[in-house]
Amino acid sequence: MSTGEPISGIDSIWKVSDVAKYLSMSESWVYKQAELGELPCIRFGAALRFSSKAVKAFVASLMRGPNGGR
Repeated sequence: MSTGEPISGIDSIWKVSDVAKYLSMSESWVYKQAELGELPCIRFGAALRFSSKAVKAFVASLMRGPNGGR
């Protein structure tokens, strides 16, 4: 497997900074949402990682919420 290329059928793993940039939110907001269990994450010791598919599903769930997420 070459580095930098996703494995076929597997989604990307994002760092806190990647999620913050994707959502246009601060890194502290991302940490807080992960701590509250609102934003699904994977813990590697103290490090948090996020499935890109899970982050996108999180956004979709907000859009489907009451009043279209507003």
